[in-house]
Amino acid sequence: MIGIKDAVRVLHPLDEDVEAARVAIRGTTAGGNTSLYNALYLTLRELMKHRRTDGEVRRRAIVVLSDGDDTTSIRARAGYCAAPQPLAVR
Repeated sequence: MIGIKDAVRVLHPLDEDVEAARVAIRGTTAGGNTSLYNALYLTLRELMKHRRTDGEVRRRAIVVLSDGDDTTSIRARAGYCAAPQPLAVR
């Protein structure tokens, strides 16, 4: 889980601890600046770090919860919001 209020930071890492993820989500609040595209960039980097190499098929999705438009990103929208790539199905 990536927090995007005022600064972009990892609030909870990608793992299987659902309760800790739930606590991180419930601990977020609306307000402040929104660096949405910076957060999307960080999210994609985190997903790449945890990419499976054992051939196991894993769903790839990003859920965005935001209280507004991007207001402070230094990264541009172009390149992050491209159409999803098809998955190879075995």
